[in-house]
Amino acid sequence: MPAGQRVVLLPGAADRDPEVFAEPDVLRLDRAGEPPLSFGGGVHYCLGAPPARLEAQLAFPALLRAFPGLTQAGPAVARKGLVLHGLTALPVTAGPRSR
Repeated sequence: MPAGQRVVLLPGAADRDPEVFAEPDVLRLDRAGEPPLSFGGGVHYCLGAPPARLEAQLAFPALLRAFPGLTQAGPAVARKGLVLHGLTALPVTAGPRSR
């Protein structure tokens, strides 16, 4: 790489490497193996990571308990962008609410 050449670093792509993660495009909350780089690392570790993980650990099970029939009802719509990955829409059908 020549000196002075600009480089774009895409750390979000690291969590989508098919050589490291089986089915990298599938949301797997129980995925084992290499830890994701979603919250950075070292001195650049996200201060919001622990509360975000706790929120997910509480919210997802509560949502699935309340709506055990939750299923995808249409195609996911990917966010358009170079750096951030994610969805702008994910249609679901909730089914009957449990008591």
